[in-house]
Amino acid sequence: MPLTDIDAQRLGDSIGDKLGIRNLIINGAMIVAQRGTSGTSNGFNCIDRFGRDVNGGTGTFTDSQQTLTSGSPYDEGFRKFYRTASSSASTAGTGSYLQVRYKAEAQDIANSGWDYTNSSSFVTLSFWVRASVTQTYGFGVQTHDGTSYAYNKNFALTADTWTKIEQKIPGNSNLQFDNDVNKGLTIKFWPHLGSSYNGATDDTWNTQASNNLGSSIGTSWWTASSATFDLTGVQLEVGNTATPFEHRSFGDELQRCLRYAYVLGSHNVTDNFERFDMGICNSSTGTRIFVKHPVVMRTAPTVSTPDATQFQVSDTSNGYDASAISRMSDVNGPLQTSLQITHDSGTTASRPYIFERNNSTTGRITFDAEL
Repeated sequence: MPLTDIDAQRLGDSIGDKLGIRNLIINGAMIVAQRGTSGTSNGFNCIDRFGRDVNGGTGTFTDSQQTLTSGSPYDEGFRKFYRTASSSASTAGTGSYLQVRYKAEAQDIANSGWDYTNSSSFVTLSFWVRASVTQTYGFGVQTHDGTSYAYNKNFALTADTWTKIEQKIPGNSNLQFDNDVNKGLTIKFWPHLGSSYNGATDDTWNTQASNNLGSSIGTSWWTASSATFDLTGVQLEVGNTATPFEHRSFGDELQRCLRYAYVLGSHNVTDNFERFDMGICNSSTGTRIFVKHPVVMRTAPTVSTPDATQFQVSDTSNGYDASAISRMSDVNGPLQTSLQITHDSGTTASRPYIFERNNSTTGRITFDAEL
């Protein structure tokens, strides 16, 4: 009996519901970049949830959010990608490395449906990758609960050519994922690994140790005068087959990212006096602000601000330049953080004041609950 249009629609909706949360990676399409569009430090520079670590390199390594306008990933609906780039050639030392990494909460893996202690049960990692140098590259996944185990796999790239990598990863009787908010699984992508890290057996689980992160990863990328490594479409899903990438809206991905980082003062807002919150003055030079996070964060966040002087507190007629911003020790948790603003003298105790940018488009405060 043929399906009616309504029956077909219902079947499609049912399948969509079941597949709609299959990607365990947040922001795998690299569309959310709360911290800005580029940066040069270790850690998180731009793309939410994806960080970078480098050691033993020469010159500057820059991470950036780039735009796709054509090519294979573009044809599959991708418009952004993550790039890490070197400014000069480096010497391939035994302890040198560069890795792009993503960390997942243990509870997200534990509750995913993967029977991870069963070698006949799989998760599949897929991603689009491109590099400016032809060589062998690699990726690895590492567990963190109980005894740490690592699984790595090499892949070959031709210079300046987007390639889609798909790899099924079996369970292992020794794997452990606790049902908590702590770090459970790290996925690492390697443009370069020094020889002291290349002692692992490819395509198998190894007990985690510093000498077995990867195997036989090339050095040409590292020793090039300048090189780029690009990544997008990262998907981790339960099963032994890579399905089409689960594209989610910017709003949906942003909501997921906010659990790990919330940036007060978007980098693309042009209002020099963008207003954030109101607080109560507790002295002539201090005002306390209570910031309610837009979502419940993974844990009570740390607070960082690039330059306190980019902010002020103000009333209807005066602005008082900030000189320091600090996190208060009380009333702090995953949902709310209290800040003490130290500023120029002149405010009146117990009166409310507005907390805002001080004629600046770059002032931002980052609440960080990353793994």
